Amino acid sequence: MAELCKSNFVLLVFLSLWVSACAADPSLEDPYEENGYFWPYESVEPEGFTSCELDPEAPLGRLSDGTPINVMTCDTAPEGDFPICASFTEEGELAISWDGVNGFAVFVTEPQAVIPSAPNTPVSEGETFWSIGPMGFPTDGFASPLYYQILPEGMEDVTTDHGGQDGGTTLSAGLCYKITIINKAFQRASVIIGWE
Repeated sequence: MAELCKSNFVLLVFLSLWVSACAADPSLEDPYEENGYFWPYESVEPEGFTSCELDPEAPLGRLSDGTPINVMTCDTAPEGDFPICASFTEEGELAISWDGVNGFAVFVTEPQAVIPSAPNTPVSEGETFWSIGPMGFPTDGFASPLYYQILPEGMEDVTTDHGGQDGGTTLSAGLCYKITIINKAFQRASVIIGWE
């Protein structure tokens, strides 16, 4: 009986080693495309948060002539896995800043829009104004800050994949917008902003 148990144990060990040796090596191909889910690429440590230096009197910034960009009432509390904020430069460019590793994808949408959590899935329940993603894998992603409608190296515009206009839409005062960053660690964060 002891010999039978010993031989069964040896057989089980052999089978488990054989199964693990035959398992697919996730580093061989692009699992994002093949398996249809986000793959946690290793990410470098963040260099620190490029925070928005908010002016209490003009929290979304001032133009070069000193004109303040006044905040409109929106649900402005950021949410998600890391700090994120947005403000305007003196040249009037919308700059999106976040804490942590490089970004992987960005979505600028209506506040109620549902951002996809898997590839080949469009934004739903709201309009998409601009979206970008990587041209290929692996990717270095894009660093903070990101400027609206300016493509970082290695990224492509995918707005049309989410029902929007090719190249994105010019944002207007008087509306609220949700900005969502998905980073290379596949964490996400959103902020909702609007201006008058």
